[in-house]
Amino acid sequence: MVRGTRSNFLPMGSFLACYEYGQGGVWFYVEGDTVDQVSREFPALMFFPSDPPWWTEEFERVARQNDPAKPPFSDILAKAR
Repeated sequence: MVRGTRSNFLPMGSFLACYEYGQGGVWFYVEGDTVDQVSREFPALMFFPSDPPWWTEEFERVARQNDPAKPPFSDILAKAR
């Protein structure tokens, strides 16, 4: 299944997230059952139903490399709870 409103749909269970830290943001993907579930679990993150219009292949590559299970991204998720 997919979700989104543009041609760049995301697979269900893979949610594009951003942690805004004031002078920028860290982008990565969070796995979960629904966006409501991950939003409740990580209220400090912004979640996107589809790729933003300015999203490039380079942003995608970096976001996919940012593993939320490993530091420093796991630390960000701990703060976002």
